[in-house]
Amino acid sequence: MVETTLSEQVTTICTLFEERMRIKGATLERQIYKAGRTLPKSVRRAAKNIAAVQAMSEHPKLSKQVDHAALRKDAALVIAHLQKKDARDERIGRILVFLAKISTALILGFVLTIWYLWSRGLV
Repeated sequence: MVETTLSEQVTTICTLFEERMRIKGATLERQIYKAGRTLPKSVRRAAKNIAAVQAMSEHPKLSKQVDHAALRKDAALVIAHLQKKDARDERIGRILVFLAKISTALILGFVLTIWYLWSRGLV
């Protein structure tokens, strides 16, 4: 029974990675690696624990060492975080950061140009 719950949770997490973060991968470990630092540290650690437990569950003796309460807690944390993600909002945020960098560079260039012209006595 725990095996099906674990596999369902892993399937749910993988699906959320694909839908919410647009990250595809063959395994959960690969998706976590691709997500990298876009995930908060606690969520990344919880997802890595789930991937490790998934590998342990395939071995009969190692599967007895799994802490199911911690697994449920980690899965709930990852699922809750991924359900709150909005890919459109993150894209808009990246565009705004890019535009802010460009406008900062343009303003700085304008100020330096005016300062240079003023120091030469041309303005």
